[in-house]
Amino acid sequence: MKERSMIRQILLPAVIVLFLIPPLSCLIFMRAVHQYAFTEAERDLAALRKNVLPLAREALTGEARQEKTPRERNSDFLRKIGMTVQRMGGNARLLIFSQDLQLVYPQEETERELAETVAKACAEELGAGTESGEEGKMVRLSVLDGGDFLAEIYQMPAPSKRLSYLVTYCPTDQISAWTRSAAFMVLFISGFFAAASLGALFLAVGRIKKPIKRLCAEAERIGGGNFEEIEPPFRLKELEQLRGSMNGMARQLHQAGETQQTFFQNISHDLRTPLMSIGSYAQGIEQGVFPDNAAAARTILEESSRLTRLVNEILTLSRLETNFAERDPVPVSVADLAEDSLDRIYGLAHKNGIRLSLEPFCEKLTVMGDGELLSQALDNLLSNAVRYAKTAVTVRVETKEETVSILVSDDGEGITKEDMPHLFERCYKGKGGNFGLGLAIARTAVRNMGGELTADNRLEGGAVFTLTLKRGR
Repeated sequence: MKERSMIRQILLPAVIVLFLIPPLSCLIFMRAVHQYAFTEAERDLAALRKNVLPLAREALTGEARQEKTPRERNSDFLRKIGMTVQRMGGNARLLIFSQDLQLVYPQEETERELAETVAKACAEELGAGTESGEEGKMVRLSVLDGGDFLAEIYQMPAPSKRLSYLVTYCPTDQISAWTRSAAFMVLFISGFFAAASLGALFLAVGRIKKPIKRLCAEAERIGGGNFEEIEPPFRLKELEQLRGSMNGMARQLHQAGETQQTFFQNISHDLRTPLMSIGSYAQGIEQGVFPDNAAAARTILEESSRLTRLVNEILTLSRLETNFAERDPVPVSVADLAEDSLDRIYGLAHKNGIRLSLEPFCEKLTVMGDGELLSQALDNLLSNAVRYAKTAVTVRVETKEETVSILVSDDGEGITKEDMPHLFERCYKGKGGNFGLGLAIARTAVRNMGGELTADNRLEGGAVFTLTLKRGR
């Protein structure tokens, strides 16, 4: 897969977004203001319509129609209309056409000149057959060199030859012109801020990229075997958390390296001793030094057996730590497990004068695990207890709703404070220890089965190891 730099990965989408913001902002602004202009124009037209149409109905169709002549009614209506429009103010204006589409209102020459282009456009709209009535019809007018208008066309109540059509209109081009100027300003401002944001983002990414490169270099240093902690701290919280994690990793690697070195030193010593003994006795038999070759051969067999046990334990621990022996857990009978392990350890216990006992419990009880690994773990706990016990080793089973615990206790001197933190470490041998692998194998095996192995001292004296696993289904 093609690699991308952090700057490209972060900045490329940001550049695209920031590049689109100014024109989109401008378009949205123009659309909103344009809509606002027509909304305001419709509001002004509605206000004018609300005042003019009732006045037209009253003047042309009410009682005044019987009391006055048509000329008087028309003159009175035009005078009242003019006063109403002046009183209202606003941007909306009024046009009145005769039946032959001649402009009747406004009557003042100045106002007529101003309304001439709009009146011409309205007359063309009416001449084109635009349907209108007392409900009116909304149209948009675009006048050459005269701007844009929103107009409503009505047929006069009781239309006559002189007063036939009424048109209210409102200009929209003034706000449209302002919109164009403001849109350029919006485009400029949004473009400026987009460029400033892009620059700030570029600097921020650069400030992140530099310490990340530094952490990469530190990771290579740690990988090369230099486990010194990374200093100084970072100001960015996430990078500081990463630094802390890498320092923790460096400490663990350093500790693992020391543990491995100690392990190889101890194992080398444990292997060399029986090998030297075997070699010496074999050489003595070859040269006829020993008067009793059978005794020498027995020593060779004992040392070979000891060497075989050590190698087997090393291989078992290696397989466990690499998950080689990890299998799907199955129900294992606790009664069979405990009794078989006690039978296997009985000879060692009898030789040391130690009494073994198994407290009663439900024989149908099962745990989830691997029978072979559990047997090996329990054998190691029992042999360890027999080695340190004075007179007795006891196995007790405790149950909870979801777990089962097997407790192996002895009546020896217990675990010292110095030994307790290192009890399950590889090749750590306490007083009277053998190879220092048995407890490490036991805990690793139990944890591989989803359980836990802990150690503590009893109040009445001696040590107790607790093996806890999930209860069988």
